[in-house]
Amino acid sequence: MDTREVAQKYFEYYNSRNWDGYLSLLDEHVDINEQMMGHVQGIEAVRNEIIGRLKNNPPATITPQKIVVEGEEAMSIWILEADLPNGTKFSVKGTNYFKVKNGKIVDFASYHDTAPFMALMGKA
Repeated sequence: MDTREVAQKYFEYYNSRNWDGYLSLLDEHVDINEQMMGHVQGIEAVRNEIIGRLKNNPPATITPQKIVVEGEEAMSIWILEADLPNGTKFSVKGTNYFKVKNGKIVDFASYHDTAPFMALMGKA
């Protein structure tokens, strides 16, 4: 897969909650920086720390608005939306950075406004 295909598959697998597919996109030594979940290195840490948390969250859909690719790097602009158990709708905009080598994500970062998440967790 090329860089664009990997970025597109990332959203497809996340939205379908296909965690095995999601993990298949990652290099064994992937380096992830995510604002709410912190810094995680290695596919096993992603499996245990990130996927473990995501499985317990309400299902969310991340819709990419634009994906820009330059060689092995991609940036996406997205909207995350979820229906919460209390009946309210949750929505936040953000961006992702992908660095892809040999069809696998080796570096990933997520940037977004954390205020909606803090309010969601009752910490605002």
